[in-house]
Amino acid sequence: LLHWPLLSFGRYYVDRPLSWFETGSLLIASLAAAALTYRLVERPARSIEIAHFKPVLGGGVLMLLLFVFFGQSMARGHDWALNSHPGLRELDRVVKSESPYKKSCFGAENAFRNNDSCTFGRPRENDSFDMVIMGDSHANHFVPTMAILAQAAGLSGREITAGACLALLGYENRFPHTRAGRCPALRDSVVRFVEENSKLKLVVLAHRWSAYSGTLSAHDPGKRIFLQQFPNDKISPERTLEVFRNSLKRTLDFLEQHEIPVLLLGEVPRLEKDPTPCIAKAIRSGKAPDICGGLESGVRGAIAATAALLIEEASRRRNVTYVSPASLMCASGWCAAVQGGVYMYRDRSHLNLKGAERLAGTLKLRLKDLAERSRKD
Repeated sequence: LLHWPLLSFGRYYVDRPLSWFETGSLLIASLAAAALTYRLVERPARSIEIAHFKPVLGGGVLMLLLFVFFGQSMARGHDWALNSHPGLRELDRVVKSESPYKKSCFGAENAFRNNDSCTFGRPRENDSFDMVIMGDSHANHFVPTMAILAQAAGLSGREITAGACLALLGYENRFPHTRAGRCPALRDSVVRFVEENSKLKLVVLAHRWSAYSGTLSAHDPGKRIFLQQFPNDKISPERTLEVFRNSLKRTLDFLEQHEIPVLLLGEVPRLEKDPTPCIAKAIRSGKAPDICGGLESGVRGAIAATAALLIEEASRRRNVTYVSPASLMCASGWCAAVQGGVYMYRDRSHLNLKGAERLAGTLKLRLKDLAERSRKD
């Protein structure tokens, strides 16, 4: 039973979900604590005699006092109220929320499964969706946004997504941390989905685009993703941007040949830190959580290279539209993590469910107008 309080206290201490390493370390610590309590408390208690009752009782009381001291120290030193504050309970609930479509629909392996549970907007007709959102995990966090907009437009849609993969054609990527075969499967799914859905009227491409620029970000030191057009292609930031441009162009050409309009959906502001601890501190101190967020200059600098390529392609093509959520979420040099009283983020770059739903109103997109650009009936 010791693992549960350790995991709970650990979660509250760091003010975010525990990593696999942290969870494993706490489980090991719980095993060690269990062994000690078995040896020092349980075994002596089984053979307890009146003469030894006071020392055993004293040991039990001491352990309880240690737990109380540990909890009080965390509450005072880390500005977290162990969810006793109603505002913190609400914050925790919202931050943990995510797209209801993720479990059944996220991942290349689910691209052609669970069509009924993965459909958003209106029900699909004649075995064809009206729209699709394609991309990485950032496309997935936009699905609740698209679901609201699709419902308003009378369109049926679903997602084709996979973590850390570009839903673009004509590249071979190098992801040391990504399972082999995932990204080629996503690319194949893009082509297959377009060819199998004859009434498709709109494709939304959404990613954390800047992650595929081959450059180091101040927010992600030591992490780089390079793109290659063929297996032995040069690995460099310059070549990565070139391959990115070629792949984007090839994908848009493919969709243009099928007469399908495209919405290129940019990134939300990626903050330097998870804003949840800052918001929790503001709630406890009675301050406005608007102080939590990031500088607009840093956000725009991180996305500049890939955003420029997206804007360039959109300006050259009649049926391609580019929209930047970052531009709508930043004002007066500041990108707030709380917008209109809504806690937007699940971590420092992904929207939670409530944030994604609020973004639907902020974007003010009429998907029906975009879809009607198609020359299909």
